[in-house]
Amino acid sequence: MISATQSKQKAKRRRFGKVSSPALRWVCLLIFLTVNALPDFAQSNNFQITRSNKILSTSESKSLSLDFPQKPGEHLILRGTAISQISAESARNFFAVYVFDCEKNQRAPLPVQGKYQINANRIEFVPDFEFAAGTNYEAEIGAEIFGINEVFREWFYIARKLNLTPPKILQIYPTADRIPANALRFYIAFSEPMRRHSGASLVKLRDKHGREISRAFLSLNQELWSGDSRRLTLLLDPGRIKRGVTANLEIGPALVAGQTYEISVKPGWTSEQGGVSGEIFSKKFRVAAADRRPVDLKAWKIETPRNSTKDALEINFDRIFDYALLENCLAVFNESGTRVPGEITVDSGERNWKFKPLEKWTSGNYKIVAAADLEDIAGNRINEALDHDAGASMGSIKRFYKIPFSVAASTEAPFKVKAIH
Repeated sequence: MISATQSKQKAKRRRFGKVSSPALRWVCLLIFLTVNALPDFAQSNNFQITRSNKILSTSESKSLSLDFPQKPGEHLILRGTAISQISAESARNFFAVYVFDCEKNQRAPLPVQGKYQINANRIEFVPDFEFAAGTNYEAEIGAEIFGINEVFREWFYIARKLNLTPPKILQIYPTADRIPANALRFYIAFSEPMRRHSGASLVKLRDKHGREISRAFLSLNQELWSGDSRRLTLLLDPGRIKRGVTANLEIGPALVAGQTYEISVKPGWTSEQGGVSGEIFSKKFRVAAADRRPVDLKAWKIETPRNSTKDALEINFDRIFDYALLENCLAVFNESGTRVPGEITVDSGERNWKFKPLEKWTSGNYKIVAAADLEDIAGNRINEALDHDAGASMGSIKRFYKIPFSVAASTEAPFKVKAIH
């Protein structure tokens, strides 16, 4: 039996949550399981607490138990024979819950906000916002009110519900059937967040005879995932694309104009939840001549919406654009300079961009703003070609390019406007 003094010296926190190192995670798990398989006693003034997975129990003369929530929506419950004499307001002074950061080994400075409900011999802590799955918490109980000069801190964690449904590949971009020989990127879109470094080697590029194109993709130490881990970027080796570069001269381009290729994705990709993809996804495409033209805003065909409608503002391009950049590098602003909220849709093999506002259009002047980072699939930007001849004439380079348009007061059919940059 451990004395109260020894108990104070002993760390009362037991934590197992998000740990960055896989090896350290296993160590923590083993320690957690070993310690929690054994009783842990603290005794003072005939008051004894035993910790199990969910419940704290005491001697027969007194009892105190703690029921941990197991899923979002459940509450933290403290049970005890003397609780019926305690008010909800005084419960705040000795019973609190904190969000705990396992990686920093510290808890949040302020407790979780919530209400305390007293019912017979139990205090139920009801957080203002339900406990979140995947989050570590620490319950603190000041036991002085029960006649013991000690503070007990107990960790709990609400596990995420595992979804072992196999993730699916939704699309490979570009979706066009014909792409230029100097295309820079492919994107693989998944149905859910994926684990990083889980399967880039499962992507293969083959010619019409089924032969793999070796060294087609640029090898990187860090995979290029979108922020939500649902889209992977694959870069074709630019050294094989750009003219005059060693790789281009010695190995040749990965894509040759006039030829047909297939990009395929094998099963075996793992989602963040642990599901593993089980289907092959492939796409065939034909290669056209390399496109080394700067992007020309004057070539864009823009259809404006009607007043008092949620009609889409539409741009039809003269070439295939980079799918991800179309979603992030074009925006609409009103005449006061405020960005118009809405939804973006990319169609027609990345040759069409639509913007549908959340609210109805009102008459007035607007502008489409294109960031300088906008590129077609060959890496050409506005007024700037990626792989251009020495001394070639280029337009002025800006951070942003503005294309004005108006929404007429009438509700007549939309009309086309000419781009101005």
